[in-house]
Amino acid sequence: MVNILVRGQCSVTGYADKRFLIASHIKPWQAAEDGERLNDFNGSPLISNLDKAFDLGYISFASSGEILICSELEQPEKLGVSESSRITIRAQHQGFMEYHRSECFI
Repeated sequence: MVNILVRGQCSVTGYADKRFLIASHIKPWQAAEDGERLNDFNGSPLISNLDKAFDLGYISFASSGEILICSELEQPEKLGVSESSRITIRAQHQGFMEYHRSECFI
């Protein structure tokens, strides 16, 4: 399990090559209020394929940190999405992640 606050590595995979990491917003920029946009707890470093799946709503995370995978995502394992993937979510992330689950996750 990777801690969502560990900077410099993907929150899901632990991959640490910064050339492949994206600072992914949990609550999308366009939906966030000014104070939420740059809030440290409204972000998570992800590798690009997981960032894209997260942004498009094909994956999200339960409050326990377990990955949620949309049934419409074809061949998730080829994207590096595994049912065993999980992250550590701190209390400060919960509101943002709840928004993602209810408004973004398919």
